[in-house]
Amino acid sequence: TISLVDGGSVTVDVDDADADATNEIQTLSQTGTNVTLSNGGGAISVADNDNDSTNEIELPTGGTNGQVLSTDGSGTYTWIDDDGGADTQDLSIDAAGTTISLVDGGSVTVDVDDADADPTNEIELPTGGTSGQVLSTDGSGTYSWIDDDGGADTQDLSIDAAGTTISLVDGGSVTVDVDDADADATNEYNTGIAMNAGSLEVTD
Repeated sequence: TISLVDGGSVTVDVDDADADATNEIQTLSQTGTNVTLSNGGGAISVADNDNDSTNEIELPTGGTNGQVLSTDGSGTYTWIDDDGGADTQDLSIDAAGTTISLVDGGSVTVDVDDADADPTNEIELPTGGTSGQVLSTDGSGTYSWIDDDGGADTQDLSIDAAGTTISLVDGGSVTVDVDDADADATNEYNTGIAMNAGSLEVTD
């Protein structure tokens, strides 16, 4: 019976039906993956259903403040520096020039076959050139660095001895047809000019 000093009480039944104080203590024990509670308390299994200790993830030892856990995707975990969320690594390329690899693992093979296997038909920039120059082509596969004239290709013009072919100094020409159908140079000139009753007369 439990009573309050200022009145009121309650009676607690502490009879557990056997009146034996020695059977109230129980203990836990483990055998393999089974955990048992003594005195008929039952047992439970703590197995992870595969009984394979090699597939449990365990953090590797070591590591320093600020490092993060990295995986190679094959079950190996290491502590590495955290580069602000970026995994900064060096790149390397094999002797064949086709496989690019990360220094910490992982690679990709690049297909550099352009379907003709002819290295002579690849466009390569010519050497040389100075600041501000632009690449120019003659349309026949020859490329050179030239001065950029504000988008205009300023060149000198020349004309041949016959007076029919006009050429650009850096290449390109056009032939002008100056034949007036009579091939007579003596009839191209006017021989006289005069005013007649208020009209201008030109004489061939």
